[in-house]
Amino acid sequence: MHEVSRLELPDTPDFRFELHGLCRCGRRLEYDRSACQRCRERTDRKAAWKDRCRTWPILLDALNSELGIGRQFCRNDQLPKLTDPGLAERLEKHPLPAGAIMACGPVGTHKTHLLAARTVDAAFRGWSARLLPWQMFSLEVRDTYKQSATETEKDVLLRYSDLDYLAIDDLGIGVIKAAGKESEASRLLVWQLLNHRYERNLTTDIASNWAPEELSKRFDDRIGRRIAELCTTYVMR
Repeated sequence: MHEVSRLELPDTPDFRFELHGLCRCGRRLEYDRSACQRCRERTDRKAAWKDRCRTWPILLDALNSELGIGRQFCRNDQLPKLTDPGLAERLEKHPLPAGAIMACGPVGTHKTHLLAARTVDAAFRGWSARLLPWQMFSLEVRDTYKQSATETEKDVLLRYSDLDYLAIDDLGIGVIKAAGKESEASRLLVWQLLNHRYERNLTTDIASNWAPEELSKRFDDRIGRRIAELCTTYVMR
């Protein structure tokens, strides 16, 4: 099987603690298994991704099934990175701001590529992470309304709302109702997801063909304000 030994996990500020059996609070995990559950979970996730990196087909399947990363971003046995051609040039001209971003710009400006690279980076740091196309999320929720559904709308929301890192792609792509606005159901979904993550201070990246002002018109001002509170606008051309 093809080995991918060159792939390394990024070193993070708290990684040095985990090397010595400590979590970020400094407690030894073997002495206090109830402490810092999230830290232990991140350590386990780092180890799992490191193990998957040994074999490219296994890693590729996990990227798609667990992170939502399509194969178009994993060509030539390479993961999506911020240094990839096309993306690196844009980031060099316009460096990324700190924290979560609202990447906006026309089609073909590598917005999804950027979110894919940031999703992989977050996952390899041990964060629970996902790249979520907005239309896919809407379809998952719509399926819960079928008589044969095995999940509720709340189940779908919870699957994504508590992730350490969530990248919402193509926000604003959907069925437009009267006066150029999204449907009431779509506006409610956006609000529930974004507000939940805002209240829990969870990192949320967003990509859209529309600027925040236009998204406020397509949804409503309340959602526009929430996006502004969650993210820094990053224009891609």
